[in-house]
Amino acid sequence: MRPRTLILTLSAVIGGLVLLYLAAFGLMSLFPPPNQADQPAPAERTVDDVPAPAKTQPARCDDTDEYGDIRSDSTAAAVVDACTRDIEAGWHRGRTLAVDYNNRGLAYRQDHQPDKAIADFEQALALAPDMARAMNNRGLVYEDQRQYDRAIADFDAGLALTPDDGTLRNNRGLAYLDKGQYDRAFQDLDQAIRLRPQDAYAHNNRGMAYRGKVQYEPALVEFDEAIRLKPNLALAYNNRGLTYHDQGRNEQAIPDFDQAIRLNPSDATAFNNRGLALRDQAKYDRALADFDQALKLNPSDAMALNNRGLVRIDLDQDAAAIPDLDQAIQLKPELAEAFGNRGLAYLDLQQYDRAIEDFDRAIALKPQDAYAFNNRGLAWLDKHQPDRAVQDFDQAVALKANFATAIGNRAAAYRDKGDFDHALQDYSQAIALQPKSPGAYASRGWVELRRDMLQPAAADFAAALKLDPRRAMTLYGEGLVRKRQGDKAGAEQDFAAARAIDAKIDGKIASLGYK
Repeated sequence: MRPRTLILTLSAVIGGLVLLYLAAFGLMSLFPPPNQADQPAPAERTVDDVPAPAKTQPARCDDTDEYGDIRSDSTAAAVVDACTRDIEAGWHRGRTLAVDYNNRGLAYRQDHQPDKAIADFEQALALAPDMARAMNNRGLVYEDQRQYDRAIADFDAGLALTPDDGTLRNNRGLAYLDKGQYDRAFQDLDQAIRLRPQDAYAHNNRGMAYRGKVQYEPALVEFDEAIRLKPNLALAYNNRGLTYHDQGRNEQAIPDFDQAIRLNPSDATAFNNRGLALRDQAKYDRALADFDQALKLNPSDAMALNNRGLVRIDLDQDAAAIPDLDQAIQLKPELAEAFGNRGLAYLDLQQYDRAIEDFDRAIALKPQDAYAFNNRGLAWLDKHQPDRAVQDFDQAVALKANFATAIGNRAAAYRDKGDFDHALQDYSQAIALQPKSPGAYASRGWVELRRDMLQPAAADFAAALKLDPRRAMTLYGEGLVRKRQGDKAGAEQDFAAARAIDAKIDGKIASLGYK
């Protein structure tokens, strides 16, 4: 099994390294559903002088808060029923009836019925064409469906009517954020915060814009402010956790994901994200449990399926990983990472043609993905086609400067071609980029041994063993150098140490043509 590294860490062990993908960079960001019903304020509640058990009130059509969330003592289905009763009773006309449709649309959105929600918002607009809230809320459904241009068109229309509406500014900024248009997102989010400085959601979203621009410290400031303003805002904890994860600060990320889960235990994305952080720490059993829970909460979560497949590959359970990756691809055929990861599983299973087919698909979906080219190069190398492997490693390095992993793998391809000069050159560059990689020193040592460069080979094997003393092949290589130098006792000592680690090491070395 080749050593692996997480795509985001860029810490590589040279020599046939495989890189694993995280779906959509492995992380699932949470944004709020900030919308506001065009509705009368909820009735005030009275409290008796003597405490008494809370009374369950029947659901009302206006049982949503200013962000469109169902109030704690209602459910989306109950609000739908209440609004339907009001609509069908025929009591309301004109704008008041439009408010009923708008509020039922909000409840349908909460109940994950987007088509019915859109139909209700359109009915509200037919009754009240200037109802900016219905435009806003329809835009949010389009955003849920990743129809960002249609969402922005609705937010534009609402802002044309109410240009100082902080909610609409926030939501349009969120749509630009989802499109990766960070500068336009900042324009709207800055204005939203000027209009509503106490809006925790707007601060959260501006934090995500900073994170999108890889400006982690300002992002953390925004998430801190969102949490200060709204201490129970689960998504702000989740997103701060993501930012810590981006920085490799998993010891701080995991408590934030823990808090997000405590505040919202039905949120699949927080379980997915905590699973990724636990995977970074090689806590694979706990990571699997989190991905299992994410999928229990959302069985159609392609990212969680992809990530559970990754952990199974980590655990050398490649055959078990493939069904997860198959399902991820079925749910989200545009998910390049799932094709890349399934390719890795096939590569481990020595099904090289199927691996190459998957890497081809990953590259077609993400042509600038250096990792996919690197991994396809490994498949060509395993198929004993080093020329094609070199082409893929060249492309990987062209896409990602100083890509030590691909440079080391290209060295292996040159070695297999018998081009030892280029192999040594690439191994030296890889070592310069990653001086703590034992595999790179050992690989260069074997090429030097092949060319009978005994002193450099001895130095490289010693450097590799200093970094990792239990490398059986490296110990054996050091023994071969000593044998050629006439140090038979030292050679036998190295051979014995190698055999203690791997009883089959003699056969492996002989198969490579070394004596």
